[in-house]
Amino acid sequence: MKIEKNNVCPLIKIKSPDGADFFSEHTHLLNNNGFVWFCRFGKNNMKQETLKQYAPYIIIKESGIKEGGVYLAKYTDITETSPDIQFMPSYYNKMNLHISMWFKIIEIKSIDYSLLTSSFVGKTSGGSIQSILKSMCPAFFVKCISTVEI
Repeated sequence: MKIEKNNVCPLIKIKSPDGADFFSEHTHLLNNNGFVWFCRFGKNNMKQETLKQYAPYIIIKESGIKEGGVYLAKYTDITETSPDIQFMPSYYNKMNLHISMWFKIIEIKSIDYSLLTSSFVGKTSGGSIQSILKSMCPAFFVKCISTVEI
């Protein structure tokens, strides 16, 4: 996966429930099916039209994992309609949160936190990723300041 300098992509913060391993659950389904659905839970502050302008990558950051829990995912589709449950992690069924958007992930890789903080800034503010991650906003757009290849 390669993100060119000045490309923009969404960064979505998530909180996996206790006992759930976000990366292994999604990777397992991806390896078995060729894709997996990732759900963006909670109030939606991003529009599909805008996301499609910046496709095909999203950065996912797990809250509560200091300097870790960062993933780069490539997706092919976005929908607000719940997909077939066999293509989503089973722990999603236990989450009592508002479903706002589904991403059909075809590739996902863990990336170093230092790569995230050194290669990206806030799209509108130019602010540091560390500052942005401390905000209450669950999702925002970031701009790549140097080409990144994972």
